[in-house]
Amino acid sequence: MTINALNFLSSWWQRGEFLLAMIAIHLLDHLVSDNLTKSGVLNEWGNELVAAFEHVGGIALALLAVACLVAIIKPFQRVIVPLMAVYLSFAVVHLVVNVVAVLLTAEIRRGQALINLWDVVVVYSMGVFIFAAWYWFLDKITPGGAFLFPLKPGEKSARTLLDYLFLSFNTSSTFGPTTEPPTTRPAKVLMMMQVCSSLVVLMVLLARAISG
Repeated sequence: MTINALNFLSSWWQRGEFLLAMIAIHLLDHLVSDNLTKSGVLNEWGNELVAAFEHVGGIALALLAVACLVAIIKPFQRVIVPLMAVYLSFAVVHLVVNVVAVLLTAEIRRGQALINLWDVVVVYSMGVFIFAAWYWFLDKITPGGAFLFPLKPGEKSARTLLDYLFLSFNTSSTFGPTTEPPTTRPAKVLMMMQVCSSLVVLMVLLARAISG
């Protein structure tokens, strides 16, 4: 992979955006795990399992994040792409674990006030940030781009993290692509994964908000 494929990380502003995305992912993941272990909705075995995964997985995710930052800042061009792919893949694993965890609490925590459903919102937000980072990464390493962004006549493409957050949020809230259609198979697979995650989160939200 050449340096041109990673020109979105060539400035400190762009590196700062990616750092903010990683911080958001870690913070949201910690909030979900902390709520699950302290809310009392899981049995002792479930609490131990979630706590163990958060401890081991959280450390691994943090180490991968640090490795990505070091590779980007130096930069070590040969390892940037593999490291970022591994980091983002592991972040998706964390998301899947959190989605499954809140899914298992759907029956236990039915009929709650909306204010007590914030952990579901956190899982939803975590998914938005993770897939935004994936779309950002995939779009930049794909020749010609992985998404078709509409541009004004004569306007040059200068997409930032906000553009990919918008794309990810739209995919989650409308359950499919809107103004930025995917142009590659990997992008389509990622979008299908995000839609599935959003549908599960929506079902959990409804199950816990409606009294039985």
